[in-house]
Amino acid sequence: MGSKAFRTHPRWWLSALAVIATSLTVTSTASAEEASWFPLEQGTTWTYDLSVEEKAVTEGEEPTEASEVRSLTLAVAVVAEEKVGDKSCQILEYRVDGDVVQKEYYYVEGNTVLCPRRIHAQSSFEFQPHQKALESPLAPGSTWEWTGKVGIFDGTSTFKVADSTEKITVKAGEFDCLLVELDFKGGDGSKGVTKRWYAAGVGIVKEEGTIETYGEKIVSKGELVSFQAGKASDSEGGEEPTDKPADAPADKPADAPAD
Repeated sequence: MGSKAFRTHPRWWLSALAVIATSLTVTSTASAEEASWFPLEQGTTWTYDLSVEEKAVTEGEEPTEASEVRSLTLAVAVVAEEKVGDKSCQILEYRVDGDVVQKEYYYVEGNTVLCPRRIHAQSSFEFQPHQKALESPLAPGSTWEWTGKVGIFDGTSTFKVADSTEKITVKAGEFDCLLVELDFKGGDGSKGVTKRWYAAGVGIVKEEGTIETYGEKIVSKGELVSFQAGKASDSEGGEEPTDKPADAPADKPADAPAD
């Protein structure tokens, strides 16, 4: 099963999947409300069913028929704590078919969850300034924006929380969710729109995204299959991302400007 599309859109759950236990272990200043929407206790795990569709895009023309639709199982876990500069971060590790394909680093400052670094199998990206993943209050109608650099590329992400909660049913159960819509544009020509449904105490329950980058349009959908709250752990670093899949060039900043 190929995973090129997943690597182009790995911010899933953020990520992202993004991204994602009832309290944060990153810092004692995190609010209870923020912790409930973005759990970061080590050992926390999520499993998602994904479908990813790729279409070739020629400028000024409609996308061609999809080459294929891939069905994937994504496993996400908070695996370790590690410093990035002077920030103590929790590491989210993403696995497809058992292989580590991405690692994301998160910490909390005040009421904001930030991401300073994202690592893919063949590349690593630093966010300057550190990218906002979630900002309190996660309340209907709230908005926030991130503008900065991802490696050498400029990027802008705009987030908007929907005006009301809604019930979402997935394999993991029924959840009262708030929808967060993300619109991003990158200096490398990439752009996209992502919708993420967050549930208190769980994190991301459902996501739908469309990204156009490097001559491709990628449409992805994912739903939560299972969730397990974590406990404190002494693990360090987690496993390094593998070189599988190897069908995306190392110099592609895969979806880097996205959340």
